[in-house]
Amino acid sequence: MFRPILIVLVTLAVNLLSLQSSTALASEPPPFDRCVCMTGEPPSERRWEESFYHAGCTRWLSQLHCTAKIQIPNDLKNGFSKTLSSQAPRSRIAWGYVGHWANAQQTLDWLEKDVLPTASVRDFDLTIDNTACSGGDSPALLKKGLEALLEKYPLGTLDLKVNQTISSGMWDPYLPGKNNFWVEVHHQENHTRLTFPKCEAFEGHSCWGWIQKSEMGFCLDAAGETSRLRALRCAPVTTEFWTSTPGRPAGRLHREKRTQFKWENLAIEPENFSIGHAKMPLNAWKNWPKMTTSILTVSFEEEVIGIAFSERGARKLIASITKNPLKLKENPLHRQTPEMNPGKEPPPEAIRTPRLFTQLLGSFTLSLLLQFSWTDSELEALYRYAEQNQITR
Repeated sequence: MFRPILIVLVTLAVNLLSLQSSTALASEPPPFDRCVCMTGEPPSERRWEESFYHAGCTRWLSQLHCTAKIQIPNDLKNGFSKTLSSQAPRSRIAWGYVGHWANAQQTLDWLEKDVLPTASVRDFDLTIDNTACSGGDSPALLKKGLEALLEKYPLGTLDLKVNQTISSGMWDPYLPGKNNFWVEVHHQENHTRLTFPKCEAFEGHSCWGWIQKSEMGFCLDAAGETSRLRALRCAPVTTEFWTSTPGRPAGRLHREKRTQFKWENLAIEPENFSIGHAKMPLNAWKNWPKMTTSILTVSFEEEVIGIAFSERGARKLIASITKNPLKLKENPLHRQTPEMNPGKEPPPEAIRTPRLFTQLLGSFTLSLLLQFSWTDSELEALYRYAEQNQITR
């Protein structure tokens, strides 16, 4: 009963906003030749979310002034190329997305496979607004990956806006707190740069503790003429206050505690890191005896964020992250669930080939003879690190 009523209310609100936006934009020249909004595809058990995706796209399109507007269903493989392959060259395109998303790597994969080949050939002036969760969860990885892609698919202008954390997307204006912790990537004339929000826009504001707990985003702390990059985390903040209890005589006060989740400063300092030792079992082929080898785990705030094969390597990794906080999320060990990122899980056998053994362990002679028997999380971590050549020695 609640969901149909909520959908009707949201639809009415979107229609009202659309009317207001169209009235305000009537006298302005259209900045875009074509605006396209793609809706996501919800999990099978939550098909009711489709109504919210369509309403979100309607609202997104209503905020833009375009010569032509269109809303299309989910097609992350060919949706961009199918929709815009016949669009006039050098057109100004605005592309929006409302739905679920996995991470920055999915953003890069989508840009490479569907968006940039068409946009480059037709030399579009392209603006992309992905309102979904975590499309920019690793800003450094996103910038580095996009620079590499634009060497292969040159493009004059590209503005990409994504969220660093789990977010509320198009519904942020209707909800309490600040939930859309965004980041933008701008590319123009062979130069790519990141734009972060001001910390004052988020710090101290409430966040969704039930879904954003421990989520982290980067922002700029303006200080005079210089700006400093800081990290904020959705964390519980407990306050005490005096209150009276209903039914008790007036003046009888007692203390109560209230916990709220807010965006709080997260200090990325050497003392916040820890180095641990872990044993990794080595299971030999056929009848070889079982063996183990040691690795070092680097943790930040009790979460493993890197691995190393020596104390020097671990210290080097910590120093690197302390100097550039963006590296804290450049190579995350824990990725989204398979449901959120289908087809992107590392193949279990890939890391067990001699070639990858050599990459991972270098001078470890038995690496060509032994096969590892690791947990899924260890396989995932090592596969990701080997793939990006980020093993610290």
